[in-house]
Amino acid sequence: MTAEINADGLAVRYGINEAVQTNIGSYTNFGPVHQLEILVDYSELPAVADGQVILDDAFAIPAGALIEEVEILPATTDFDSTADGSLFNLGVINQDRTSNALTDGLIDDATETEVNTGGTNTAGWVGALVGTVTAYNYLFTWEVNGEAATAGAWSVRVRWSVPPKNSDTLAWSKS
Repeated sequence: MTAEINADGLAVRYGINEAVQTNIGSYTNFGPVHQLEILVDYSELPAVADGQVILDDAFAIPAGALIEEVEILPATTDFDSTADGSLFNLGVINQDRTSNALTDGLIDDATETEVNTGGTNTAGWVGALVGTVTAYNYLFTWEVNGEAATAGAWSVRVRWSVPPKNSDTLAWSKS
Protein backbone atom coordinates (compact mmCIF):
# COMPACT_ATOMS: atom_id res chain seq x y z
CA MET A 1 0.00 0.00 0.00
CA THR A 2 1.06 3.53 -0.62
CA ALA A 3 -0.15 6.72 1.01
CA GLU A 4 -0.86 10.22 -0.13
CA ILE A 5 -1.40 13.16 2.18
CA ASN A 6 -4.79 14.89 1.84
CA ALA A 7 -5.57 18.57 2.51
CA ASP A 8 -6.12 17.80 6.22
CA GLY A 9 -2.63 16.31 6.53
CA LEU A 10 -3.95 12.75 6.91
CA ALA A 11 -2.55 9.75 5.05
CA VAL A 12 -4.94 8.28 2.49
CA ARG A 13 -4.13 4.66 1.64
CA TYR A 14 -5.05 2.76 -1.51
CA GLY A 15 -5.27 -0.98 -2.14
CA ILE A 16 -2.94 -2.91 -4.43
CA ASN A 17 -5.09 -2.43 -7.53
CA GLU A 18 -5.11 1.36 -7.19
CA ALA A 19 -1.65 1.95 -5.75
CA VAL A 20 1.39 3.28 -7.53
CA GLN A 21 4.26 0.82 -7.36
CA THR A 22 7.08 1.87 -5.10
CA ASN A 23 10.80 1.26 -5.15
CA ILE A 24 11.18 0.49 -1.44
CA GLY A 25 10.31 -2.71 0.37
CA SER A 26 11.26 -4.86 3.34
CA TYR A 27 12.07 -8.52 3.71
CA THR A 28 10.15 -10.86 5.99
CA ASN A 29 12.21 -11.60 9.07
CA PHE A 30 11.76 -13.87 12.03
CA GLY A 31 14.45 -12.37 14.22
CA PRO A 32 15.55 -9.03 15.60
CA VAL A 33 17.25 -7.72 12.44
CA HIS A 34 15.08 -5.91 9.89
CA GLN A 35 16.18 -5.37 6.31
CA LEU A 36 14.81 -2.90 3.84
CA GLU A 37 15.84 -2.58 0.19
CA ILE A 38 15.58 0.51 -1.97
CA LEU A 39 15.78 0.23 -5.76
CA VAL A 40 17.40 3.35 -7.19
CA ASP A 41 17.02 4.39 -10.80
CA TYR A 42 18.55 7.68 -11.90
CA SER A 43 15.33 8.66 -13.70
CA GLU A 44 13.40 8.59 -10.40
CA LEU A 45 15.90 10.63 -8.38
CA PRO A 46 14.87 14.18 -7.53
CA ALA A 47 16.45 17.08 -9.42
CA VAL A 48 19.47 18.61 -7.70
CA ALA A 49 17.53 21.72 -6.63
CA ASP A 50 14.67 19.66 -5.12
CA GLY A 51 16.60 18.73 -1.98
CA GLN A 52 15.52 15.67 -0.04
CA VAL A 53 12.40 13.81 -1.16
CA ILE A 54 10.48 11.28 0.99
CA LEU A 55 10.51 7.82 -0.59
CA ASP A 56 7.33 6.30 0.88
CA ASP A 57 5.14 6.91 3.94
CA ALA A 58 4.64 3.19 4.52
CA PHE A 59 8.29 2.45 5.41
CA ALA A 60 9.95 3.86 8.49
CA ILE A 61 12.64 3.13 11.04
CA PRO A 62 11.19 3.17 14.58
CA ALA A 63 12.55 5.22 17.45
CA GLY A 64 15.00 3.15 19.48
CA ALA A 65 16.28 1.18 16.47
CA LEU A 66 20.00 0.49 16.15
CA ILE A 67 21.08 1.19 12.56
CA GLU A 68 23.45 -1.73 12.03
CA GLU A 69 24.55 -1.23 8.46
CA VAL A 70 23.90 0.36 5.12
CA GLU A 71 24.96 -1.49 1.98
CA ILE A 72 25.17 -0.14 -1.55
CA LEU A 73 24.95 -3.06 -3.94
CA PRO A 74 27.18 -2.62 -7.00
CA ALA A 75 25.35 -0.77 -9.75
CA THR A 76 23.64 -2.85 -12.43
CA THR A 77 23.90 0.20 -14.70
CA ASP A 78 26.71 2.64 -13.87
CA PHE A 79 25.75 5.79 -11.97
CA ASP A 80 26.87 8.70 -14.15
CA SER A 81 26.43 12.40 -14.85
CA THR A 82 27.73 14.81 -17.47
CA ALA A 83 30.85 15.93 -15.58
CA ASP A 84 31.06 12.99 -13.12
CA GLY A 85 30.01 15.26 -10.25
CA SER A 86 26.78 13.63 -9.07
CA LEU A 87 26.57 12.62 -5.39
CA PHE A 88 23.90 10.40 -3.80
CA ASN A 89 22.47 10.87 -0.29
CA LEU A 90 20.09 8.64 1.64
CA GLY A 91 18.64 10.32 4.68
CA VAL A 92 15.74 10.43 7.10
CA ILE A 93 13.11 12.85 8.38
CA ASN A 94 10.64 12.65 11.27
CA GLN A 95 7.28 11.12 10.45
CA ASP A 96 5.76 14.59 10.89
CA ARG A 97 7.61 15.33 7.60
CA THR A 98 9.06 18.61 8.87
CA SER A 99 11.54 18.06 11.69
CA ASN A 100 14.81 16.30 12.56
CA ALA A 101 15.83 15.92 8.92
CA LEU A 102 19.22 14.31 8.32
CA THR A 103 19.61 14.49 4.56
CA ASP A 104 22.74 12.33 4.66
CA GLY A 105 22.07 10.29 7.81
CA LEU A 106 22.50 6.90 6.09
CA ILE A 107 24.56 7.67 2.96
CA ASP A 108 26.59 10.88 2.87
CA ASP A 109 27.58 12.10 -0.62
CA ALA A 110 28.44 8.75 -2.21
CA THR A 111 30.33 9.50 -5.42
CA GLU A 112 29.59 7.88 -8.75
CA THR A 113 32.60 5.57 -8.31
CA GLU A 114 31.53 4.59 -4.78
CA VAL A 115 27.98 3.78 -5.92
CA ASN A 116 29.22 1.79 -8.91
CA THR A 117 31.63 -0.22 -6.73
CA GLY A 118 29.22 -0.76 -3.83
CA GLY A 119 30.11 -1.62 -0.25
CA THR A 120 28.88 -1.84 3.33
CA ASN A 121 29.39 0.97 5.87
CA THR A 122 32.21 2.29 3.69
CA ALA A 123 34.31 5.14 5.09
CA GLY A 124 33.81 8.15 2.87
CA TRP A 125 30.06 7.78 2.42
CA VAL A 126 28.63 6.11 5.53
CA GLY A 127 26.14 8.43 7.25
CA ALA A 128 26.22 9.63 10.86
CA LEU A 129 23.22 7.51 11.97
CA VAL A 130 24.89 4.18 11.13
CA GLY A 131 25.94 2.48 14.38
CA THR A 132 23.66 4.66 16.50
CA VAL A 133 20.21 4.29 18.05
CA THR A 134 17.48 6.45 16.52
CA ALA A 135 15.72 9.01 18.69
CA TYR A 136 12.68 9.40 16.43
CA ASN A 137 10.44 7.46 14.04
CA TYR A 138 12.05 8.24 10.70
CA LEU A 139 10.87 8.12 7.08
CA PHE A 140 13.49 7.55 4.35
CA THR A 141 14.55 10.38 2.02
CA TRP A 142 16.92 10.68 -0.90
CA GLU A 143 18.57 13.48 -2.80
CA VAL A 144 21.23 14.24 -5.39
CA ASN A 145 23.98 16.81 -4.85
CA GLY A 146 26.48 18.27 -7.28
CA GLU A 147 24.80 17.67 -10.62
CA ALA A 148 21.91 15.71 -12.06
CA ALA A 149 22.41 12.02 -12.78
CA THR A 150 22.23 10.95 -16.42
CA ALA A 151 22.39 7.15 -15.92
CA GLY A 152 22.42 4.48 -13.25
CA ALA A 153 20.53 1.75 -11.44
CA TRP A 154 21.49 0.19 -8.10
CA SER A 155 20.08 -1.01 -4.78
CA VAL A 156 20.63 0.05 -1.18
CA ARG A 157 19.96 -2.21 1.80
CA VAL A 158 19.45 -0.84 5.31
CA ARG A 159 19.58 -3.22 8.29
CA TRP A 160 18.46 -2.31 11.79
CA SER A 161 17.36 -3.98 15.01
CA VAL A 162 15.47 -2.88 18.06
CA PRO A 163 17.50 -3.84 21.13
CA PRO A 164 15.46 -5.46 23.92
CA LYS A 165 14.72 -3.39 26.99
CA ASN A 166 15.39 -4.74 30.47
CA SER A 167 11.65 -5.09 30.96
CA ASP A 168 11.52 -7.40 27.91
CA THR A 169 13.36 -10.14 29.81
CA LEU A 170 11.17 -12.63 31.61
CA ALA A 171 12.58 -13.72 34.97
CA TRP A 172 11.49 -17.06 36.43
CA SER A 173 11.61 -17.97 40.06
CA LYS A 174 10.48 -20.94 42.12
CA SER A 175 8.42 -19.80 45.05
